[in-house]
Amino acid sequence: MKKLLAILLCYLPLALYCQTNPEVYLMDIKKVGDSVVFLSPINISNNEGYDNQPSFFDNEHLLFSSTKEGQTDIKKYEIKNGKSSWLSDTQNGSEYSPFRILGTDDISAIRLDKNGTQLLYRYSLSKTEPEILLKDLKVGYHLWFNPHILITSVLTEKGMDLLVTNFKDNSNYTVQKNVGRSLQRIPNTNLISYISKEDPLGIIKSLDPITGATKEIIRTYLMKDDVCWLSDGSLFTGFGNKLFSYHPKKDKDWKLVHIFEGTEINIISRLAVNSNGTQLAMVADISPEIVVQKLIEAFNSRDVNGFLDTFSEDANVYGYGGLLLYEGKEMIKNGFTSYFDATPDLNYSIIEKMVLDNKVYHEALIIANEETVETTYFYTVVNGKIASLTYYVEP
Repeated sequence: MKKLLAILLCYLPLALYCQTNPEVYLMDIKKVGDSVVFLSPINISNNEGYDNQPSFFDNEHLLFSSTKEGQTDIKKYEIKNGKSSWLSDTQNGSEYSPFRILGTDDISAIRLDKNGTQLLYRYSLSKTEPEILLKDLKVGYHLWFNPHILITSVLTEKGMDLLVTNFKDNSNYTVQKNVGRSLQRIPNTNLISYISKEDPLGIIKSLDPITGATKEIIRTYLMKDDVCWLSDGSLFTGFGNKLFSYHPKKDKDWKLVHIFEGTEINIISRLAVNSNGTQLAMVADISPEIVVQKLIEAFNSRDVNGFLDTFSEDANVYGYGGLLLYEGKEMIKNGFTSYFDATPDLNYSIIEKMVLDNKVYHEALIIANEETVETTYFYTVVNGKIASLTYYVEP
């Protein structure tokens, strides 16, 4: 295991920010003494494709982006009765990151048109056409500080810059260059939090949008961009199938607070908490281990079609030192078809394994042509398929 952990550290930066088939989950949270208890999560999107970026419209409704018929639109979920409805139906583009505009019943969302144009829009139930909010800025992520002050992460050629826009006096200023995507209000303060990328590991900072003052809070947990705040001032983040917390006034570092058992919850990313702190919305995915297990079963039965079905069309297979062995699914098919034909006694058995977000690591024994060899495997799963496989035989 020590060897596997050492190799894992080299691959860690590549393991982040990829999901297979994200779903939006909703769960109740309760405070028990000094601990927070997370009750069983419910999949409220339950949709094949992209479901992401939840935000609470109020304590009774949740907004999120969801895929339908090849495009992504805004969906509204009624928490009490479990019903959903579509709030947008844009024919020439898709909407992402919906938020309620404070002090109104309108919604803001980022629209990505089919021609590549990406702008922030205002959507009103009383108007048929949405309104562009920031005409000259390619907004990646945003957060309303109050009805007329907007915080945005704006895409540039070198990353994203953090901007504060005041619609009352039509002013804006840049807080910092090179920031992450998570923008959150800090409870019981006039501050918001953002992710600074001035350090490659990521630093969570606070910002006073009025004065522009910033202050470091803590490093991100293993470079994870997504955080949220509970009403008691605790900061939360997810990694794999685990939730971690940090309280600036009580803790010295991140601590593990919850593990989701089973394989349904994994690769936790976006988090959102309602205003009264009783519910958590979370984006997560099934474990990539399920996809890899299908590959192993097909490998052991020498089922070429089943084996190939676990790979994406542009998947690559690498050998020792990153040597590209097979580029694309067609080359994988040709190489492994002949291999299966030549080895009637194939067997793949796992010695040790580790799952980290969308990556699976195995030390395995491979039996082929009456010989047994120890092999190390690294799988990366994206959009429900294996995007890359790296393996090498132990000396």
